[in-house]
Amino acid sequence: RDGLDPSAMDQAHRDYAIVKEKERSDQLTKYHKMLKVGLPMSSVQQALVRDELGKEEERVKEEDRSNPLNKYHRMLKVGLPLSAVQNALVRDGLDPSAMDQAHRDYAIVKEKERSDQLTKYHKMLKVGLPMSAVQNALKRDGLDPSAMDGDHRT
Repeated sequence: RDGLDPSAMDQAHRDYAIVKEKERSDQLTKYHKMLKVGLPMSSVQQALVRDELGKEEERVKEEDRSNPLNKYHRMLKVGLPLSAVQNALVRDGLDPSAMDQAHRDYAIVKEKERSDQLTKYHKMLKVGLPMSAVQNALKRDGLDPSAMDGDHRT
């Protein structure tokens, strides 16, 4: 249609694949050498995992350097109480009120997640299943059956 040869893209694609394979091969050279000198495969696999974790830790440290509050946001995100996060802020010489809004935001997100998680069970009640059946389903799914106590929506 546009007068260009479609096979040109095929060659470009092959060239790109070769470059990517070479980059990947260069990254794995260290591990090939480990195998070559006789280290067991399990040791080489462990080194691969360790190095990948090291890259992730380095990325997190870089994020923390760019925004000093990231560390505290992660603390809230994993569920630490606000008081613990504020204590950490004070310990590190920062203003503890800096996380108040973030805590409110995380609380809203958590409540929404909880609400979304229980939607299935509210539907079970709505179609007429007895509360005991819904609580059994909650247990089966590894949730706290008391999450539906006092909630008899129909």
